[in-house]
Amino acid sequence: MKIRWDLKDAEVETVAFAKVTLGMSAALKPDIIFDRSFLSIWAYRPEVRFMSPLIAALGQSKDVRVCILTVGEAGLRDRYREKPDQFFTQAEVVAADARFRELAEILSPRVATLSVDTGGQSLAECCKRIDRWLSVETPAPAHLADRSLTRTMIPVGEIPVEVFQP
Repeated sequence: MKIRWDLKDAEVETVAFAKVTLGMSAALKPDIIFDRSFLSIWAYRPEVRFMSPLIAALGQSKDVRVCILTVGEAGLRDRYREKPDQFFTQAEVVAADARFRELAEILSPRVATLSVDTGGQSLAECCKRIDRWLSVETPAPAHLADRSLTRTMIPVGEIPVEVFQP
């Protein structure tokens, strides 16, 4: 699930997103992968003291796993040249990648983490590594492209919610 929020007030929106994510996850026990989450704000924003209780709350939920995908500065610069981010500068993306590398260290020991540097691995290798960690088997990477998924746009705020389903 990919959610981008409007960020008119980063702190208020991030706290609300975290509460909804943690509350729904605890109540429903879903098998869901978030592409981005409230943790993205921790990596992208310079002032994130308000995030400490949100990050700590992850340790209160059962069976939470955080897979941290990074790529490294050179890889990010190449990717950014090919497809610039519409919301963040190249420097901000590089800084966020470096910060994401520190995330596992601040998460509760109760949160299972896996860090994957995608820069030196193929998509298939990354998927296999994550599958082993999750004890699952996903379809071949060729079938994981966005074009093979049904995309639903939910118009909320200035940036719609995108939901991709097989």
